[in-house]
This record gives sequence, C-alpha cells and structure tokens, in this order.
Amino acid sequence: SLNNLGVRYSELGRRQEALAPTEEALKIRRELAKTNPAFQGDLASSLNNLGVRYSELGRRQEALTATEEALKIRRELAKTNPAVLPDLAGSLNNLGNRYSELGRRQEALTATEESVKIRRELAKTNPAFQGDLASSLNNLGNHYSNLGRRQEALTATEEAVKITRELAKTNPAFLNDLALALNNLGVRYWDLGRRQEALAPTEEAVKIYRDLAKT
Repeated sequence: SLNNLGVRYSELGRRQEALAPTEEALKIRRELAKTNPAFQGDLASSLNNLGVRYSELGRRQEALTATEEALKIRRELAKTNPAVLPDLAGSLNNLGNRYSELGRRQEALTATEESVKIRRELAKTNPAFQGDLASSLNNLGNHYSNLGRRQEALTATEEAVKITRELAKTNPAFLNDLALALNNLGVRYWDLGRRQEALAPTEEAVKIYRDLAKT
C-alpha cells in the first residue's frame, strides 16, 4: 500500500510527498527480505520505484544507486524464474535513463539495448508487451542520438512510432506515448538534415498533445 501510495502521489505531480511512502515501503520490505527470500521481488519493486522518485526530484546519484540494486536482485531472480524477465527489462530500461541523466551515455545505451532485447522476445509470444517494447525503443533512439549514431536513432524511433500507433488505435491510453515517439521522430529527422520530413510527425505530436491537454 505504501509503495502504491508513492505511485499515486507521483501521478498527481506531488513528487516530494511521493518519496516518503516509497522509502517506508522499502524499509519494511528490506526487513522482510532479510528472513524470507520470497520478498526479494517486492524489495526490487520498491527499489525500482524509489529510483524513479529520486530521479523526479533531481537526486540522480541516489536514483542510480536504487535502480542498480533493483536490477541486481531481479537479475538473480530471473536466472531461475523466467516470470521475472519483464521486471528485469523494466529495471534495465530505467537504468538506461538513470545513466543518461548522469551523462554516462555508453552505459545508458548498453542497458537499454538489453532491455529491448528482452522485451522483443517477450512481445513475440505475448502482444501485451508491445507497449513496453515501444518504450524501450523510444529510449534506445534517444541514447543512440546522444552518441551521434543518428541513423540507428532514427530506426529505433520509427519502430517505436509504428508500434505505439497500432496500440493507440484501440487503446487511447497509448496516445501520450505515440505523441512522445512522434516528437522524437521529428528530432531524429532534423538531426539527419531531413527537415521537411521532420515537420509532419512534429505537427502530429502537437495535435495529439493539444487534444490530450484539453481534458
């Protein structure tokens, strides 16, 4: 409940208030996991969320430390339990963002590439993971771009747009993700000097965001 409360506060933009319940949830779960390994997964979940909370508050090094610990736990769990793979991919995706925030660009790319690889495999047999795959691809495009690998950045972002466009057709919850990917696609085209092509996806992103902002 404390873990979820932190998420709820975050969703409302109440970032400072989100931190305290997340830290309390972590403290409880850490104690539980000391005597019962069955709570390791829950501990990793709270660590993962704490990393996001710290990141939202600009506490980047603390965000990285929490995310790295979550990843370490999930990697161990996934060795014997494939059901943990989606969570492992999520931690890798977050780790890529944490490294990127600290300017550690190559490490950000490596973590995100692994996340994409896992999520691509998951999505092959379960379409429910398509959204997660698109999220990692979108981040992958950003990390390639940060390293000056512009064509690879474009390829990843185009795939993210393609996936989210299909998902948004039947689920409006993906419209925000689509707009984000389209916005990035405009940047990718611009970086390659394809300026006329950059206009259309950016205009579409603006249109979607305008509609979302109305409500």
